Amino acid sequence: MVAHVFKRYTVVGFFADIAGWESYVADWSEKHGKHLLIKASGKSTVGYDMRGNQRETTVEHMAMVGAIETVALPHVRDYSLTRHALNARKRLNQYGISRARTSRPPTGGTTP
Repeated sequence: MVAHVFKRYTVVGFFADIAGWESYVADWSEKHGKHLLIKASGKSTVGYDMRGNQRETTVEHMAMVGAIETVALPHVRDYSLTRHALNARKRLNQYGISRARTSRPPTGGTTP
């Protein structure tokens, strides 16, 4: 799916949580990193460790939602993307409102 998206769209930023997916993230960084205008972190073009960055992640989520709501950040009206976004649940934390899955996925999954 990642290769398909990069072929079909002009991707300028791609953040992937590294927890449990280090080899995939390394491959994506190597293959697609040179095309990205926005880097995920100082250590990786794509890899971003969400476990230790709750404040930054929350602030960025709130900014993204605001940009989508004001149409400053248009997005493709794709059914699967819409479903994915609607499945995310608001989670209040000490920094604001973040988004998360309704439950954690089981460990040892086959797809990131």
